[in-house]
Amino acid sequence: MPKTYCPECDSVVSLENPREGMLFPCPDCGIELEVISVDPFDVYFPYEEEDDWDDDWDDDEDDDDDWEDEDE
Repeated sequence: MPKTYCPECDSVVSLENPREGMLFPCPDCGIELEVISVDPFDVYFPYEEEDDWDDDWDDDEDDDDDWEDEDE
């Protein structure tokens, strides 16, 4: 059975038949994990839509005026 470590609590995590994209809770700390690789077996925190870094980007193009060119 493949084994790896939880990125949150470092406990050993093993699954009988892991599939990439599979979500499951860590048996020790309970945090939700996602299988990101089967060979070698590896898990990480699942991607969540609300964590998308693009949502934090300021789309206001007028802010470009705040930057001064070093050559000026």
